[in-house]
Amino acid sequence: MTVQKKLFHVFRPKSNIRRRDSRAHLLESNVSIQADYDQDVNRNHLLDNNTFNTNTEHNLHSHLQEDEMLQELAGLLRVPLTAASCFPVDGCSSQTPESNVEQHRKACVNHLIQISAAKRLPEPPADPDQDLQQHLSHLQEAVCNELIRLAPALEAKGLMGQVVQCYHCQIFNHLDCLLLKVNSFKNCLTLMDWVLKTYLSQDMLGHPDLREMDPIKHVDILLLSEWGVKAKNKLLEKAQEEMRVQLENILQHHRQQDVCDGNTDEAFVQTYVDAIGCIAAMPRNAQRISSKLSYEVKEVGFQELHIFVERYREEQTKVLKKMEKTDKLEMIQFFKTLKTCQELKKHIQTEGEEISSSLCKEILEMLKKIEDLTLELLRGVVTKVAKKHLQCYFQSNKQQFVLLIDSVSRMFPRLENCDEVRQTVTLEVCKILVHSYIKYLLKTKVKKLQRCWNPDVGEAVSKDAGWFHAIMSDLAPGVQEWSNKMKKIEEVLDCSDINALKLIVAAMQKDSLIASEDLHRLLRWKGLSKRDVREVLDAICDDYNPGASSRAWCSCLGS
Repeated sequence: MTVQKKLFHVFRPKSNIRRRDSRAHLLESNVSIQADYDQDVNRNHLLDNNTFNTNTEHNLHSHLQEDEMLQELAGLLRVPLTAASCFPVDGCSSQTPESNVEQHRKACVNHLIQISAAKRLPEPPADPDQDLQQHLSHLQEAVCNELIRLAPALEAKGLMGQVVQCYHCQIFNHLDCLLLKVNSFKNCLTLMDWVLKTYLSQDMLGHPDLREMDPIKHVDILLLSEWGVKAKNKLLEKAQEEMRVQLENILQHHRQQDVCDGNTDEAFVQTYVDAIGCIAAMPRNAQRISSKLSYEVKEVGFQELHIFVERYREEQTKVLKKMEKTDKLEMIQFFKTLKTCQELKKHIQTEGEEISSSLCKEILEMLKKIEDLTLELLRGVVTKVAKKHLQCYFQSNKQQFVLLIDSVSRMFPRLENCDEVRQTVTLEVCKILVHSYIKYLLKTKVKKLQRCWNPDVGEAVSKDAGWFHAIMSDLAPGVQEWSNKMKKIEEVLDCSDINALKLIVAAMQKDSLIASEDLHRLLRWKGLSKRDVREVLDAICDDYNPGASSRAWCSCLGS
């Protein structure tokens, strides 16, 4: 082999490798060049498209702005025909071919109407709670005048329905804003009243000048209904808040009256008058919207009254128990509490027919408990006063019974508007005084009373009965039976015939003038033997309660 061939043989593999690498590098360069070319082509294509779309949009703007119909509409609506008014939504025009000019025209019409409606509505007041009614009047006037102005031209073009729909949406967006800002029951009610009685009335959408096109048929009733629900919820919320605050203020004022001027006629009635007025006023005002709304507001009022009565019960219990422990009896507090409960019960019974029976029942039960506690504490106080006087009276020769009756009568407040309460309290006091009198009378021996009072004890008792009737009947009618009970004691003491005594005792028992145990003690106190007492009691049993056994009376016969 020659050197040349050897050299060729040695270098041939390397030469093949280089040739392959060169070929690969050439292919990669070709792909890269092709990719760069394609990218440039795409970029140029996008630029061409953007340029085309920009030109299309510009041409569309120009076309719409030169549209005579849009120019006329913009003039009627008093809105400038600009690119912004033609294309309210960003990017919308870039996605629409030039062939869709009509679609853009409709969008432009709609946007022109929206811009016009927004400009015509007055700005919401800075303080709606102060200027709401005036603002609603301005809103009504502005919308009504604008619709009347536009109606002749736009109704002929078939656009008036679209205008009404747009105004309808804008107005309720406006009302939503007002509803968020108002902070009182009164103004929530004002908004609802305006929507119900003005918006669809002859003063606005139902105006005679708009009768031919009938705007109300274009109104979205669902939108109106949804707003009504939101307004009602806000109104009920405000009703609850305001009632709770007012009732709390009434309780606070009630506390201050008890300390300061609680003895005046005004103070006597103010707690229940204010409480009833608070829960009754709002339902009455809501009645002008609807009976259903009035009922819902009334129910809120009764719920708040429940809380009020619960608080009132707690406070009065403390006040009256504290007064019970004092030596000086202030009966006006007992009267005032009973009167307040009485009037609240009347209101619930007359106005609560539609309210939840369980809610009314709970309130009435609380009021009954307050009345029962008040009378119980009152009886305790009067009993304590009676005991103090009667113990001295039956142990001395001083005629002090009239002083007791007079001192008790002076405890009664001389106020108007409390006849029913005075009647209730007077009868309770009479019952306590007479029972206490008989109790101490029968505990004292007849001979001792004859020495201290008068040999004729019956006459002394009759005289006391006369004083009792004269003084107590001046406070309230109906005390006759209690003075008669005392007078009957004189008849029992003066009667010496057993048969006549049976008739007297039978009459007392029939008229419920004396309890069985007191009757037995009275006969024994008179000096009758056990045998005579049994005979008298058995006669009563036979004549007035034939089914009863004489054994029932025997249990009363002591040694």
